[in-house]
Amino acid sequence: MYLLNLIKRKSSQICHLQRIIDKKLRLKRDIFFSGTNYIMEKDKITGLKLNHCNLTLIDFLANFPDLKYLDLEYNSITDISVIRNLKKLNTLYLSYNKISDISAIENLADMEFLRLSKNEISELPPLINLKKLYLFVISYNKLTNLDSIKELHKLSSLYASDNLIKDISGLQMLKSLKICDLKNNNIEILHQWITEFPLMNINLNKTKINSGVILLYNNPINTPPMDIIKQDKKIIANWFATNHTQKNIYECEDKNTMPGPVIP
Repeated sequence: MYLLNLIKRKSSQICHLQRIIDKKLRLKRDIFFSGTNYIMEKDKITGLKLNHCNLTLIDFLANFPDLKYLDLEYNSITDISVIRNLKKLNTLYLSYNKISDISAIENLADMEFLRLSKNEISELPPLINLKKLYLFVISYNKLTNLDSIKELHKLSSLYASDNLIKDISGLQMLKSLKICDLKNNNIEILHQWITEFPLMNINLNKTKINSGVILLYNNPINTPPMDIIKQDKKIIANWFATNHTQKNIYECEDKNTMPGPVIP
């Protein structure tokens, strides 16, 4: 695997990659440059690292169809539609850009590691085809729910802090989760299934995220009460069971006390 590392190159330099590639990889004629803003390859480059390059346009990536690793963090990219055709991507890092539309990634079936923090994403496309996804970082965006990831059963690490998330029902079936960072969101209600994750405990503290934790620090949770959530999972589960039973009793009483039909 060839990994071309061009961190902190100016975007104007990316237009003249021949000299840089020769120096970095010593491939000489294996890769050649043709035209402004246009890169063509003869040999396979499977990794590109282009951090801090002031990039806004990434159309040149169309000429790297064998990419498996792509790091474009800390740029000014808005349009990632070209990535749609990079079918071999396994690792994609796009944090610290200006991206709002990520529909280009929804069919990249080999994706395992995806970082998208610090962008302008308010909605996720259906991600049902990313069945291999293991790590997903989507912190510091504008999401309100996590419905689009509900079928990503191999997902092990989710970082979704500092969004506007209120609904976390999309996590219910993700039993492989070992790390789940949801701090600084708008979550008000937890449901009983939150206690059924075999590999994680609930944590309300301002702490560094660790394996085995659902981090819920700084959310306006009111159900269950905070003093219950601070306990272990068994106590939280008992609270849900007790309140569910009590709710059923109230519902039965309401039905039995409903006025009957008025007989003239």
